[in-house]
Amino acid sequence: MFKTLVAGFKTLSESSRGTYNKRTDEVSNLRNEMLSGSSSPVTDKKNLITDRKNIGDDMRRSMSKMAMNNG
Repeated sequence: MFKTLVAGFKTLSESSRGTYNKRTDEVSNLRNEMLSGSSSPVTDKKNLITDRKNIGDDMRRSMSKMAMNNG
C-alpha cells in the first residue's frame, strides 16, 4: 500500500509540474502494437463482429451465473 501511495504522490507532483507525456515501456509497447497493424475496413468489420459476439457471450455467461446464484 505504501508503494501505491508513493506512486500516487509522484504522479501528482509530476502532473502539477506539467510533466504529462512521460512514456513507460508498457505504454510504448501498446502504442506500437496498435499502430503497427495494417488495418482495412474489411478487417475492422470482422474485428467488430468478433468483439460483439464475444461481448454477447460474456454477458450471457455472467447473467447465467447471476441467475444461478440468486435464483
